[in-house]
Amino acid sequence: FDTIENYFDNSIKIKTSIKTKNDSLIVICSRSHPNDEFNKWIIKNVKHFKLIKKGSSLKFCDIAEGTADLYPRLKPTSEWDIAAGHIILIEAGGNLESINQKEILYNTKESVINPYFIASCKFEL
Repeated sequence: FDTIENYFDNSIKIKTSIKTKNDSLIVICSRSHPNDEFNKWIIKNVKHFKLIKKGSSLKFCDIAEGTADLYPRLKPTSEWDIAAGHIILIEAGGNLESINQKEILYNTKESVINPYFIASCKFEL
């Protein structure tokens, strides 16, 4: 029986893109949960963007590998929907926080429903 290290290529570390607030962003949204609140938020907060619709936690992976920059989620999700994507994103240098700029925590409250959140690449000031 091999160790788990033999099943992964640890020689290549993925990294998010690095953007400024004025750059054109690749924004990912849910393909199965359209949302007027998302549309209003994106128009208000992002100057230049290309929108891509994707399913599942692939959105976190796209940001982690630098093929997308921003994923605002303005509909309910559960903790188990985002936990794995969260750690992948953080390890690649990205960020995940609530829409109110608070840290996303797990198993700390009665409800397993997450606050609305924004997953993003690394932004420079």
